[in-house]
Amino acid sequence: MKPPTVQELIPILWRRKLWVLVPVFLGLVGGYTATQVIPPTYRSSAQILIEPPKVADGLVQTITSLTQAQRSDAVRKHIRARDRIERLVTDLELYPELSRRGEFALAVQKARNALVVRVGSDRAVRIEFTGADPEKVATAVNLVADEYVATNSALRDVESEGTIDFMQSQLEKSKSDLEAHEALITRFKAENLMRLPEQRESHSRALESLETKRASNDDAIASAERRLILLRQGIRPVQDQTVSPEAELLEQRRQDLRALRRDFTEQHPDVIRLKKEVAALEEEVAGAPATPAPVPDTTVDPLLAAELAQIEFVLEDLRVERQQIQTDIFRYRSYLEQIPAVEQQLLILNREHDNLRGFFGQNLKRRTEIGVAEDLEKGDLRATMSVFERAVPAGAPYSPNKPFLMMAGLGLGGILGLGLALLREHASGSFEGPEELKRAFPGVRVLNPIPRIRASEPSSGSAGEEQRRSA
Repeated sequence: MKPPTVQELIPILWRRKLWVLVPVFLGLVGGYTATQVIPPTYRSSAQILIEPPKVADGLVQTITSLTQAQRSDAVRKHIRARDRIERLVTDLELYPELSRRGEFALAVQKARNALVVRVGSDRAVRIEFTGADPEKVATAVNLVADEYVATNSALRDVESEGTIDFMQSQLEKSKSDLEAHEALITRFKAENLMRLPEQRESHSRALESLETKRASNDDAIASAERRLILLRQGIRPVQDQTVSPEAELLEQRRQDLRALRRDFTEQHPDVIRLKKEVAALEEEVAGAPATPAPVPDTTVDPLLAAELAQIEFVLEDLRVERQQIQTDIFRYRSYLEQIPAVEQQLLILNREHDNLRGFFGQNLKRRTEIGVAEDLEKGDLRATMSVFERAVPAGAPYSPNKPFLMMAGLGLGGILGLGLALLREHASGSFEGPEELKRAFPGVRVLNPIPRIRASEPSSGSAGEEQRRSA
């Protein structure tokens, strides 16, 4: 069966008007009854305004880790926490009938559902609460709004203090590391004072001076030895002078060579030089002719003997001085050989020192910037949050919505009446016009409609009876 059109629906509704009006009336009665039965609830709201900082963004580094939207979401979760909702229910004695029945958890859950915190994108926060007592509802909203502002401020202070403490600890740590490394460099330089790279030039000059001094000392020793040999030849008896001066000098050089070998290796320049002198003297002594024995003379000149003792004393001092010069030369050469390794270690220490000093400078700069941001946070220039519009007790209940319930009853009754009218029309089995007959029996020709015979029309007499028969 095809659904009726609007033109067809109007006559049907008119014929079945009782089937429509009764459900509509019942729907209105049901809506009115609901407005009287449902207990009234009231809603109050407060608006919190978030004022932006009075300093342009980017001019001062922020010391808070959360954005305002993230912080607002965190505060909203704090506000809706169970312990805070429990305190709100207890302080304001919300839902006393549930508390009396021992259903305090249900009262807390209802209060949490009734509390709505809306964080808008227009730098505003709206707090709403719904309940049966308008005074308590308004008081609850204002308490939550004040706590929201206080929690936001406390959370922001915790963030800023955490950032400040962290940067202060980083600054102190970097300063401590820098000072410890500087102490290490100072101790390293003190331990290697004579091996520092800046000592290379002075050591080279000192080594040249020692080489010159050693050459002078060698000359002085050679001169004193020759003088000693001559004096010995002058005071020694002839029978004792069987050894030539070259042989005595050779013996002296051999003694010097043995002394050097005790302190230095065979590759040492002085050892090599003395070995060459010993070899030359050995060749000279080997090729010298035998000295004829002079006439024995046992007399000794006292002046020569005193001079001989003096020269031996001077020669001994010169040899001690030469030994000291050799030691000093060896020490300075050792310094020069160790300078490259010390220089490499010092280079590594200085590189690490530069890194630590740069890190300390960065932390100091950040701490200074954070100090400016800290002043901004503690002053009146930071972003602030305040209760812009406080809640007041509602004058009319938020629920039930009487116009809505009446319209809903009317609408539901109308829909039900329309359905009943169409169902009754379909179940009657009658046709109310030629068009309905044509739709029911397509292809059947309708000759002429039979007029409706009302009970109020005259029905007596032969004419009336004839009319009914013809019909």
